[in-house]
Amino acid sequence: MSASSLTRWAASVEQRLRKLSSSNMPPGGAAYLGTDIEFLNVRAPDMRKLARELCEDLPAEWRNCAQALWEIKIFDVRNLAVELAVRHKKDFQKSDWNRFKPWLDESVGWAMIDRLTTDLYADLLDCFPDYAGKCLTWSKSKNLWLRRASLAVFCRPARKGQFIEQSFANLKRLASDPDPMVYKAVSWLLRNLTKTNRRQVEAFLKDHESVLAKLVLREVRTKLETGKKNPKR
Repeated sequence: MSASSLTRWAASVEQRLRKLSSSNMPPGGAAYLGTDIEFLNVRAPDMRKLARELCEDLPAEWRNCAQALWEIKIFDVRNLAVELAVRHKKDFQKSDWNRFKPWLDESVGWAMIDRLTTDLYADLLDCFPDYAGKCLTWSKSKNLWLRRASLAVFCRPARKGQFIEQSFANLKRLASDPDPMVYKAVSWLLRNLTKTNRRQVEAFLKDHESVLAKLVLREVRTKLETGKKNPKR
């Protein structure tokens, strides 16, 4: 398929997504997600159903199709690109780590960053665990979204006791980060680590109490005490 034909295919998919858009926006709309691009608010079940249908008859190699979708600067279309990619996890190659890195580099907002890390890059780590060290460099970035990514990417593996050394390395580096989008991810990762590494989490809180945000201390201590982030819910 030619590049122009693939572009037309992606545009047709965009139109299908627009028909699935919901007017029942979350409070704040796109701003709630932190995104700087158009947001259609397509429901997750509808997104997954469309992805299943597309995967049955893609017009070109799946990576090219996913990239064509990603190039459309609409949150939901890019979300579909990620969905298309994770549905081909069995076909992942090591080169896909760098192939998808531009997606991460240009993303803005917690919603897309968390989608890319907890799904796409967590899947890549499942396939290629020796690449975990690459996530350590993200924690040193001036880009706050990459710093968040360096924590979010380990949240799913943490629940299974994986990549503990790398998780705590990034947590130590970002313990005093003042940006809410980063320190909320610090809390998120620490809470996920309580399941398999409770003592290390307790020691981390003690050693970094003077620099951790109050929200982090409160949420993680509550998780340790009650097993929940917010026991009132």
